Amino acid sequence: MYRLSLIRTHQIEPLNAGLSVKKIVWRPDGKLLLIAYSDGYIRIVVTESKFNVLNYHMPGELTFIAWVQEEEQNQSPEAKNIGLEKETDQPRFVDSSQDYISDPPTISQTPGSMSFEPATSLLTFLQTQSDFDVLIMGTNDGILTIHIFGLYKCTTINISERVGYICSIKDALFNKDMSSLFVTVTDKFHNIKTIVLNTSIMRDYLEEFYYLSVKFVKLQELMCYLDRAIANMTETWESILLDIDTKLSNYARKRPAEGVTVDFLELLVWGECAPTLQEFLLVDLTKKGLETFGHAVDMSYSTIRTVLIDHVLTFSQNGVYHLSEMKGMAAFKDRYGVS
Repeated sequence: MYRLSLIRTHQIEPLNAGLSVKKIVWRPDGKLLLIAYSDGYIRIVVTESKFNVLNYHMPGELTFIAWVQEEEQNQSPEAKNIGLEKETDQPRFVDSSQDYISDPPTISQTPGSMSFEPATSLLTFLQTQSDFDVLIMGTNDGILTIHIFGLYKCTTINISERVGYICSIKDALFNKDMSSLFVTVTDKFHNIKTIVLNTSIMRDYLEEFYYLSVKFVKLQELMCYLDRAIANMTETWESILLDIDTKLSNYARKRPAEGVTVDFLELLVWGECAPTLQEFLLVDLTKKGLETFGHAVDMSYSTIRTVLIDHVLTFSQNGVYHLSEMKGMAAFKDRYGVS
């Protein structure tokens, strides 16, 4: 990525080696960039910092991708009610859950690090939206997906089933108020066909789509946060075990098969220590080494306990809160029920 002055700002590496970039698309305001790789994985990054916002996988070969937004002059009253109109100083959305629970800090991306630091969250990218926008992606087997704000996949449509044959999606276009979606497909003989889908539900329920997107983002962040916290706990304990495992491996190489097990069983059952085990305990480990190891174990338990109580348990309750709110939202059949 280069600026207009030809100064390179970022170099974004693929998630796995040997991949090629198939397609890229900007969010309409230019703040996010979507990258589609040859293995089907989609990556969304922040333009200015290359912060990784979200990754997901698309089945099938991607043939079409577009990030479009509703035209400002055609915004509905619902869009204005949820704060999607352009205001420089006002937040686009005020999350009421912040009055009852606090969002977790971001865990450092450094492997083995236990630091927790504030960082830009997915919700921030929803709050900075000036218009309602959607990400549309199509595949060579006729699968069309629509993602609200590029983050929340609200629907998957099998176009092949609707036209009656396997087709490849070549283009998709909303009308001005997003009440209709025009999809252009081709079959294996390269015949072109355009079908029109009624998407008035998107025009009429912008507020509901926005709230669902917020809940998806909240739960997505919590899942990533808890996964990383648990991974850090595991890495902390494994680093302690690695030290003693290295010493035991060196000792095992000096003993015949199952000799280590026999030595420790004799010490446990009879209280007698074999000469080789005695040398290992006194020379290789030493009393000071065992004391250091014991102190490291105590420190690791303390760290794990802190992460478990202050982060895993605390913010697991956030997930229950958001799921409970979604259950309450589902009770409003006129707004969130199946139409």
